[in-house]
Amino acid sequence: MALFQYASPAATLLCGAAVLLWATALLPEYQTALLFFLFAVALGIASPDVAFSGFTSPALWLVFSGLVVGLAIRRTSLGERFSRAFLDLAPTSYFGIMTALVLLGFALSFFMPSSMGRVVMIVPIAVLVADQLGMAQGSRSRGVLIATAALGAYLPSASILPANIPNLILASGAESLYGITFRYADYFVATFPTIGFGKLALIVATGLLLSSGAVRVRPRIEPMGPMQADEKKLAMILIATVVLWATDAVHGINPAWIGLAAAIACLLPGFGMLNEKSFNHELSWAPLIHTAGIIGLGAVVASSGLGEGLGRSLTDIAPFATGHSFWNFMLLVVILTIICLMTTTPGLPAVATPLAGTIAEASGLPLQTVLLAQALAFSTIIFPYQGAPLVFAFYVAGVPFRTAVQVLITITAGSILIIAPLTYLWWRVIGILP
Repeated sequence: MALFQYASPAATLLCGAAVLLWATALLPEYQTALLFFLFAVALGIASPDVAFSGFTSPALWLVFSGLVVGLAIRRTSLGERFSRAFLDLAPTSYFGIMTALVLLGFALSFFMPSSMGRVVMIVPIAVLVADQLGMAQGSRSRGVLIATAALGAYLPSASILPANIPNLILASGAESLYGITFRYADYFVATFPTIGFGKLALIVATGLLLSSGAVRVRPRIEPMGPMQADEKKLAMILIATVVLWATDAVHGINPAWIGLAAAIACLLPGFGMLNEKSFNHELSWAPLIHTAGIIGLGAVVASSGLGEGLGRSLTDIAPFATGHSFWNFMLLVVILTIICLMTTTPGLPAVATPLAGTIAEASGLPLQTVLLAQALAFSTIIFPYQGAPLVFAFYVAGVPFRTAVQVLITITAGSILIIAPLTYLWWRVIGILP
């Protein structure tokens, strides 16, 4: 096979098996990650520094920070206080509350450059709102509410240039390889009307479609007493964290290390609200291992040549048709979405950007169109493992795997059948497509 010209059969089999197990949840996600580490290193498919690169990734430490801060929120009354304040301001219906959560998560995209940071902030709020509404643990309506809140903070940010890592990898690769510079305003105009606003509408519509259908009215909000000392300290930590996340362009500190500092503050003896017992017995390490495994998969796919091989193989067999730009555009979106299944979202622009020139020549589409189409693909996630923030969100919030996949597959179908054609039309209007 042409694919094996770029990657060994062993690497292809291992990465394919890991993707299959994560996509189907046949094994607990952390067990799949551990098996992936074992076989990648023991069989010599990747060196330890590549296979275990997830443990040195900032994304993993953002997950760790989110686990610690989330535990602190649950241990104090601050989360309940915030959720009550949110419900007091939000509309009364299930639809209104869900829409408000989705919009709140998306609004953070303009101020917080880290997708993981936004999800870390929004998920505890969504969980506590679900508790206030009396939604049972494991119920579909609860899972859908939390999933849509997390997705609102994650998927539409593909339309805001500095708001997530795949955008930045795409922009830097386009400039270094092809001399194409994506400026903030131009990128926003090209992507927000469909990929941004369209995804927001699609997320809300999916949530409404998959929820139980019952219109829930918020309960009577009982007033709470004055803030306790631990609440005040945690509020100070969270405010400082958000301010530092929002101003990272000024001070240059990675959002992961800001989050780590917040986690340490929550654990400090005499100041923090968590003790050694909480850290040892109430903190789950499974999402950390799962996240490290996903990042390691992307690194192995890239280092083994599997990503490039998959991209070139799909391009070679794709039935592009001369003079049929709409068909070619839709085919391109599908190809990129398939590649993203193997590379995960951060890996897609790293693999696809160097291939953009070849794809543009094969499809007859402008190079800029091929580059920007990646935003459609890395904002179209079929399974949770493709995005580390979703691994954190769904695991911590206890969203059932089946519910998570139902939400994601429904959004994927809408993205390909509705968002992609609308994007094609919009890009023709503004001149990105001839």
